[in-house]
Amino acid sequence: MGEGRIFFCGPFPGVVTGQTVTTEFLFSRLALKVEPKKLVRLDVSRANVKKRFASYGIRLARVAKALYQLAVRPHKSDTVYLSVDANRGMIVTIALAQLTSLRGAELVLHHHTAAHIDRPSALMRALVRASGSAAVHLTICDAMSQALVRRYPEVRHTAALSNIVHVRGEQDLSTRTDSHFKLGFMSKLVEEKGLFIALDLLKALRAAGIEASLHLAGAFPNDATRQSFSDRAGEYIKYIVQHGFLDQAGKQQFFAELDLFVFPTIYANETQGIVNLEALANGVPVAAYGRCCIPGDLESSGGLVVPPDADFVTETSVFIRDLISNHGQLDAAKQASRNRFLQLRGASEAQLQAFDRLLIGRVS
Repeated sequence: MGEGRIFFCGPFPGVVTGQTVTTEFLFSRLALKVEPKKLVRLDVSRANVKKRFASYGIRLARVAKALYQLAVRPHKSDTVYLSVDANRGMIVTIALAQLTSLRGAELVLHHHTAAHIDRPSALMRALVRASGSAAVHLTICDAMSQALVRRYPEVRHTAALSNIVHVRGEQDLSTRTDSHFKLGFMSKLVEEKGLFIALDLLKALRAAGIEASLHLAGAFPNDATRQSFSDRAGEYIKYIVQHGFLDQAGKQQFFAELDLFVFPTIYANETQGIVNLEALANGVPVAAYGRCCIPGDLESSGGLVVPPDADFVTETSVFIRDLISNHGQLDAAKQASRNRFLQLRGASEAQLQAFDRLLIGRVS
């Protein structure tokens, strides 16, 4: 066993997001492969408590501890994994990366947001400088890696790791039993994730004479958003089924009832949409805005990629009418979605092995 250690720094659940779920999955994977004394967990998440100031106070204390650890402990034979924070939170990542560089440890930066790739970011430029040319930048897909290098040519080393590595996929394909077309949307129930666009799609389908319903999974962030959605739904609320927050078994049942999953996200940080992958795993075709890694994921999946500058409701309405009018096309789309999941899952095995070599190489 080598002398190196792995300092694994990122937000863990508590607050459940795609980033925190990925952090927990990768850390747990490493814990099975590395001696406990050689794997150091540095949690910089905010706590899942109701009082906002208490939550951020806990995060501040955790960040201070991580900064101290990286200021005094790593040496040149160690590897530091940093989950890159978004927006102003990147300031924390910059400080952590700078300390790692000063200690001479190998640095791996895991990007979970596309905001600083879609448009120039002074904070991202600062992070690239603080990290140094030897740092490895881990992204969600090859397209994201290529876009990162185009935006920041100083980035020299990239690798990709799809979030599909921690998506379960054991559900049998559902069978259509009636003419009622069931749309699904699962996410935090907010405008940025496409909630109101999904509602507008339901309205357009009903206005066109298509018997459609919208099934929602997830939680509203507050009563104001819930009321705003209810007001906008108006008389269409009777065609909406709210499932709330779902566990794994609940998700499987949710997807089993759907004909099409929709993800019209306008969220600036969107990279992949784990919910899209979960839909594919369960044999549900996906219609989504084509942001970052989403076009590659949905290629040959039987679903629909809508360009981000196009009208989602119009494009998806046409797609749904074709699915309904052409006998057997919906069943074929469901099978294609499941097949695409299996293709992506197979490709991710090589990515996971590369991740293991990257993190464990100096430890074993």
